[in-house]
Amino acid sequence: MDFMLATSMPIGESRIGCGDVKAVSARALYRNLGLNASQWARWSNTNIEQNPFASEHEDWEGFDIMSSANSADSMARPQPTKDYFLAVPFAKKLAMQVRTAEGERVRTYFLECERRAHAVDLPGPVQVLLTASRTEILRMALGLSEERDALKAQATEHQATIAVLEPKAQALDRLSDATGNHCVTDAAK
Repeated sequence: MDFMLATSMPIGESRIGCGDVKAVSARALYRNLGLNASQWARWSNTNIEQNPFASEHEDWEGFDIMSSANSADSMARPQPTKDYFLAVPFAKKLAMQVRTAEGERVRTYFLECERRAHAVDLPGPVQVLLTASRTEILRMALGLSEERDALKAQATEHQATIAVLEPKAQALDRLSDATGNHCVTDAAK
């Protein structure tokens, strides 16, 4: 795993659309691809916002940030600018378009992250929770809650049946002797 990329372009959970997905910062990706810093606005507009093969709220989500002040100019103030959360598959596609050594390094990093994610051997329910969206997890929880309520209702019905049958079983026990024969005389005592 490329430690420098892992620290300068961490993959984390980010909200894109209605779900939380594995994502990276577009600015971090751009920096790590080794592209000209002065072309960020053009690149992000062309490759993210105007990309006909990518959809906002599915592949990316934009948000506003304040840029860092330029240390060379002591009079410079932070300016509002834009960054994007990029879903990892979309970020990998963007990295594939860049034919530089840095682009190859970023692609290798994404592939290694995928390999490690698939290599983890987790129990089925844990794997489902890690790969499911928040909506899917809520649906699973609702289903389990409904199942629990149905089992509680079934247990209440069984308890009512037991309450009806228990006196009858005790009466039958009084009628039976140790060998299992029914003796009305002993039961009358």
